Amino acid sequence: MQATVVPEMVGCVRLTRAKQDAMSRGVIRAGLEWGCPFILYWERYNNEVRDGRQRGFWLIDDGGVQQPIYHTHQQLYDWAKQYVAVFSQTNQRVPTSDEYSKAALSFLNSLPSIPEK
Repeated sequence: MQATVVPEMVGCVRLTRAKQDAMSRGVIRAGLEWGCPFILYWERYNNEVRDGRQRGFWLIDDGGVQQPIYHTHQQLYDWAKQYVAVFSQTNQRVPTSDEYSKAALSFLNSLPSIPEK
């Protein structure tokens, strides 16, 4: 299976916060479908400044504002901890990678999209 790569900029046009979230969710989906045990996001805070301007797609911007993708990751992480705990209690074992991935995809797909502003 081939991994999905999302460019930081598309034709030198910045993506909106909603588009950043949607594209990042696509990468998370691709990772889960591929069987990745976890997905990392490169920039919690921005580390890219060019010509004195902030650039990049961070989870928390230079003003300290959490971006929609921050909340997507947080919701998925909170869900994952709960899912594994309940599954383990019920089944007396941890979920297999396949069981977890299928459940995580279902959860991710249930999250509402971020509206464009």
